Amino acid sequence: MYLSSPKTTWSSECQREMSAIRSACGNALQLHHIDSTAVAGLYAKDCLYILGVTPDLAALIDQHQPLKTLGYEFRGEYGLPGRAYYHKARRKVHLHIYQAGHPSIKPHLRFVAAMNRDPALRAELNQLKLALHNPYPDDKAQYQAAKAHFYQQFSTPSTHDNNPTHL
Repeated sequence: MYLSSPKTTWSSECQREMSAIRSACGNALQLHHIDSTAVAGLYAKDCLYILGVTPDLAALIDQHQPLKTLGYEFRGEYGLPGRAYYHKARRKVHLHIYQAGHPSIKPHLRFVAAMNRDPALRAELNQLKLALHNPYPDDKAQYQAAKAHFYQQFSTPSTHDNNPTHL
C-alpha cells in the first residue's frame, strides 16, 4: 500500500522543492508544506504536498511554463473548483494552488498547525491510518473515505485554528 512510516527527510525534501518553485516562479506564490508529510511523526503517502497561494490564479495558470520546466504537469482543477493542480512524478509532489482567500486554504493550514501542536491528535491519526491500512490495502478511495471524519474537524475555525488571516 501507499502508507509509509514517518520519514525525517520529508521536511528537507519539501523545503528544497519549494525553493526550486520560488526560484522558477518568483514572488507569484506563497508556499506551504501541507498534509501528513508536513508533520513529524505521522504516517503518510511518500508524496510531498505543497499548497501555493497566489493573488492572481488565472495569471499564474497562463504562465505555467516555469513549473513545467521543473517537471510539473498541469492537470487543471482536477475535481476541486478554484484549484490549479500540478503533479510531479519524478519525486512525487502534488502542488495545489489557490487564489488568496479561497476557502480550501485554511483547513490545510489548520491541519498542519494542530498536528504539530498536539501529540494526542498525531497519535489518534496514526492509529486511524494504521487501522485502515489492512482493510483497504489497494483501495485508496475507501481508505480516504474511512478517515474523512477525522479531517472534517479542520474545515471550520475551532480550537485547531492557527488563524491564518493573511490568506
